[in-house]
Amino acid sequence: MRQLQLFGPAELARMRDRATSRRHSSAHEEFRRAHRRRREWGLRQRHDRRLRDLRDRSGGEQAMLRWPAGAGPGAGDAHGGVRWLFPADVARRIVAMKGGE
Repeated sequence: MRQLQLFGPAELARMRDRATSRRHSSAHEEFRRAHRRRREWGLRQRHDRRLRDLRDRSGGEQAMLRWPAGAGPGAGDAHGGVRWLFPADVARRIVAMKGGE
């Protein structure tokens, strides 16, 4: 990539211009644009699916990430050996919504 520093921006733009290539065809350009659109759409779909799967998997009790009793920072605290990974006020609200401890 260092060799590109030998050329100025105008020269690089001319080199990268696909229309000046001997192999240039408008059909190939159209394919390239359509492929880019399909690829971006697919990447968005896969990313959204991953986020959806993570959200679905973290439902119920699993959403309240906890350390097992005796294994982690704060073992043996006020929550019976379980340290919540939420700020204290959020953990209290969650416990209150679930029926309280």
